[in-house]
Amino acid sequence: MKINKPQFTQLQWAGFIIVIALLFGLFIRFFPTGQTSFPPNDGGMFLSMIQDLTHSKYILPEYTSYNLLQIPYAYPPFGFYTARIISDIFQVSELNILRFLPPFVNSISILVFYFLASEILKSKTLGAIVTCFYALKPGAFGWFVMGGGLAVLSHHELGLHI
Repeated sequence: MKINKPQFTQLQWAGFIIVIALLFGLFIRFFPTGQTSFPPNDGGMFLSMIQDLTHSKYILPEYTSYNLLQIPYAYPPFGFYTARIISDIFQVSELNILRFLPPFVNSISILVFYFLASEILKSKTLGAIVTCFYALKPGAFGWFVMGGGLAVLSHHELGLHI
């Protein structure tokens, strides 16, 4: 009696590899968040900048109130407005948004990278393989999953860091 072993198609292999890349990528991106109750590294100033939008009734302030040092509000504001709106609509604390939004958005970049790589390489399997490397490459997520990742949210979405 001959047993037929199921054969995976290239598309199934690519899907399997992408799932693995996403699982490892999600773990690596959310691990720092799970280790502390505050955004890693530079979250304090960005928390203050989000709160400044509330105090200014969504009008972009000239300075941030952080440490009362009159630091110019010179960061790209898209991420701060996004965080403020999410906080207001869903009643989620700004602190939790600062902890979870940057790694979440950065995790989406794994899929975006896969589609880009598959198109450039003209192969879904090769695209999936290089996506695994991207998912684990520290430069692809290191700074973007910290509080500072919120400041570059619009740039990140455009793929300027790729």
